[in-house]
Amino acid sequence: GEYAGYVQYEHANDALKFGTAANERMRLDNTGQLLIGHSGSSQLAGILAQVNIESVNSGNLTVKRNSANEFDATISLGKTRATSIGGATIVQENDRVGTIGFFASDGNDTGCSAAIIRAEVDGTPGSDDMPGRLLLMTTADGANGASERLRINSSGQVQIGNSASGFTTKLIAGTGSGDNGITIYSGTSNNAFLHFADGTSGADRYRGYINYNHTSNFLQLATNDN
Repeated sequence: GEYAGYVQYEHANDALKFGTAANERMRLDNTGQLLIGHSGSSQLAGILAQVNIESVNSGNLTVKRNSANEFDATISLGKTRATSIGGATIVQENDRVGTIGFFASDGNDTGCSAAIIRAEVDGTPGSDDMPGRLLLMTTADGANGASERLRINSSGQVQIGNSASGFTTKLIAGTGSGDNGITIYSGTSNNAFLHFADGTSGADRYRGYINYNHTSNFLQLATNDN
């Protein structure tokens, strides 16, 4: 044909199109949205993204770094309260910093989330001081929105089923109402245990412990490694 690759401005739609092998691969539309793999502006969960990738039988994004050092490939999400490009207005406690959402079609649209990973500000920020928490959310059967299931707060506490404050332990599990519990699931000929350590080697790793022996079905409670 006359061309294999092209850059074309479409005046009717005010769109800039890029093609290879005589097929359109990418376009910049009149809203500034970069469309890869398709030509119609689309939204996911009501969000008009600046970069939109959509195709048949493929929907992947790869970031790879090659370097002879310890540094990695990075995907960075950032947030300020500025109202102009390049601003650095400080964020506030509970502000959302970044979200990764997983959305799937319910037969009508793709506005329902199946799961969400979100970072938020977890305290009062300041210069070179940015307390944060990470939330993991899933959507229950029969629901169309994700609910928080687990969080890691700025103190390093892991909270399962709650966002309560005031606890000093590193793991807080339960909703604060109804029945709650933790299950240790082991093999029928193995042990299920909870260790209390005051060191990282030898018997210091299990100075006290609770152990259930599934082979003989008995419970052990020990102190000072005895």
